[in-house]
Amino acid sequence: MNLISAHPVYARLYPSGASLTVGANAYITSRHQMDCSGSLSVGEFSALAGHNSRVLTHSIDIARDAQAAYPVVIGERSFVGTRCLLLGGATLPGLSVLAAGSVLTRSREPEESGLWAGVPAKFKGPVRGDWFTRTKMSTNRVFIPETGATVEDAF
Repeated sequence: MNLISAHPVYARLYPSGASLTVGANAYITSRHQMDCSGSLSVGEFSALAGHNSRVLTHSIDIARDAQAAYPVVIGERSFVGTRCLLLGGATLPGLSVLAAGSVLTRSREPEESGLWAGVPAKFKGPVRGDWFTRTKMSTNRVFIPETGATVEDAF
């Protein structure tokens, strides 16, 4: 139930435009909208998770009175939460989390790995957890807050 699109003019005019690349053991959950006109790259072991996130790679360049498209990159072992907006030229660094509801705008180098949150998203601090070092595409474990127990192979 994802909507994936790209205008054909970008495939014709941009050397790496109009493409979607999903790295090994990465995934995109359901109900997202992805404009891949400028290209979208999802790094290895990363997730475009939750629901209703949008990737918009192209827009009007007001100064030039022209359409322009820029790539969006989700770095390796990164996690995008629900209802995020990633705009053309944005890069979520590897080993990072984009918090639910955040807007990631065009990146300025260098970027730090960690938690990015807000509108626009800003670096909030480091993140850590077993998710970042997993060896499988997704987890089959379920944590039960009421008991503090974790059930292995629940799915």
